[in-house]
Amino acid sequence: MRPSNKSRWNAVDARGGSLLVCAALIALPCGCRATPTGFLFAVVGDTVTELDARRQEQRLLGLEPASADERLGKRLDELADERSGDRFLRYPVRGSLHGAGWIEDFYLLRLDGAGKIADLQRWIGWSDGLEDTLKLAAIEGKIVGHTAADARAGAHLPDPLLVFRGDRTDEAFQVFDRTNFTHLRPRVLVVTVGADGICRKARYFGVAGGGALRRRNTSRSDTSRVMPPDPPEQSTEPAAAPTPDPPTTSPGSR
Repeated sequence: MRPSNKSRWNAVDARGGSLLVCAALIALPCGCRATPTGFLFAVVGDTVTELDARRQEQRLLGLEPASADERLGKRLDELADERSGDRFLRYPVRGSLHGAGWIEDFYLLRLDGAGKIADLQRWIGWSDGLEDTLKLAAIEGKIVGHTAADARAGAHLPDPLLVFRGDRTDEAFQVFDRTNFTHLRPRVLVVTVGADGICRKARYFGVAGGGALRRRNTSRSDTSRVMPPDPPEQSTEPAAAPTPDPPTTSPGSR
């Protein structure tokens, strides 16, 4: 008995669906930019998270932290940057597949001098999948178990952009810029440093939204590097000769 046309189409649909599932399962673990399909997923994912961060920032900009508590839920912790003195608040991303916490997915809100929300970012751990895994594997042994200074020298890391200290831990979190031309948004390496000065772990994050990373060169920590004003330009034209005073005549000379 020959299968009907409907049965044939069902079989084709089943095979096609299986292929799509397999392609997705292959692309996702391979990371955002390892394959063309993965790169497409990365572009879509970056766009979605960027729009989410911008939308949340527009709704909270200039408001008190209580508004963020009401909108974003229970606060994870409060951080302070050792370099600039800026204060930050962290909140979990509701419904995120990445979870919440330093090693997952969270909103980072910076407060201005008046204690109001100045900008907002969304940080996502392992945003580049396989690329992050491979790059971390290459440098993790030079970071974990070493002092912060030795780790920076061994892994050839630049000066940290931010050095966070939280109100619920004695650990410090050093943030290094690791963005390159393949990334559509800032990408950072966060190194956790214990109270004994030894690095305990490292993790990559993709950063969506505005804030401190995009405006790091204008932070208060860089005020000592402000260049003096340019000297006034000197004219290259020859100076005009002074005009002689008219001769004076006495009454007796007429």
